[in-house]
Parts: sequence; C-alpha cells; structure tokens
Amino acid sequence: MLKNIFKFLFALLSLSGLLFWGCQPKTDTIEIPILPTLEVAKDEAGQPIIISSWDASRHIAVLVEKYDAAYTPDFLKQDGQYAVVDHEWMMEFIDWWDKTKFLFGISYLEQGFDCDNFADFISIIADFTNKSIKAELFIGSISVYQKAGFGFVPAGGRHALNFFVSDKGIFVLEPQGSRSTIIELDKYPNKTTIYKIDL
Repeated sequence: MLKNIFKFLFALLSLSGLLFWGCQPKTDTIEIPILPTLEVAKDEAGQPIIISSWDASRHIAVLVEKYDAAYTPDFLKQDGQYAVVDHEWMMEFIDWWDKTKFLFGISYLEQGFDCDNFADFISIIADFTNKSIKAELFIGSISVYQKAGFGFVPAGGRHALNFFVSDKGIFVLEPQGSRSTIIELDKYPNKTTIYKIDL
C-alpha cells in the first residue's frame, strides 16, 4: 500500500517538474478525430427528409411481414419525427467512431461495457452532431437473437447493435468489433430474429 502511494507521489512530482528542477516532462500530443458535422438526406427541393413516428412504425410493420420475422418486434419510439441521414455522412461518422474507439481503447467488457452500451453510445454520439434539424436522427438500436455470427461477434444468445436509415436504404451497423461492420438490412443474417427496435 505505502509502496503504491510512494509511486503515485513520485509520478506526480515528476510530471509537475518539482522533483527534477529544470527538467520538463515529455509530452506527446494526441490528435483526436473531429466529429463530422451532420448531413441529412434531402429531397428534390433541397429540404431535409423527415418522417413521422407513425410512418416509421408502419414501415417497421411492413418489414416484419416482408421478412416473415420469427418475432414481432417491440418497437419503442420516443420522438415525433425522424430525419433520414445522408449516407456519406454516416460513413464518415462510422469512420470517426472506429478511429476514436481505437484511440481511447474502447472495447467489449462483459457486463461492464457490452453490446447494449455500444449501441446506446452510437445513438447518443450521433445525436450530438445535430445542431439544427428539429427531428431525431433515424439511428437506433435493435436487439436480436444472434443465431448467426456477424461483424466479429459470434453466434449465440441475445445481442444489441444499431440500425440506421439513409438515402441509400436501411442498414445494420455492428459497432462493437475492432472495425465496425455495415450491411444492408436485406442481407443481415439475423433480420428474422429482431425482437426489439429502439428509436
């Protein structure tokens, strides 16, 4: 215990320059990636594409029928309107996430920082980019029964990850691996076992 306290005090004194007069601590600079400025999809008139929560619910119902889903999803929507995101911006955002995740050593920790934390984190950070659109971004989380492995996450049990709606369609995003994985919903192997959608 005393040894650890001594090490801590020694490190503090060394860093502050008090222990070795005239010596400056070695400092390394870290370049933190800048969160890309939000871009949303626009219609032919150049206006943001925004849909109502009712339309979002109806769209989900159509998808459940289309995929003959094994489970009727519990669909939780917390806002009245949702803005479709610009696909290129979303790719930049995911690239930003991968760089930031690596820089800060963000990784899976069972029951500590696991799949639902990753999915929530992505949704919340994306919302930080929204400074002017009076609608929630059409980025949310889904919970699935992971019958097939996807995006560096093996099969088995329940799993949470993200989805987003862009001007190029509906995509599933696995943000947890060493590198994020993106796939069209049509090609996502666990699309029929989605049991919860959270917007």
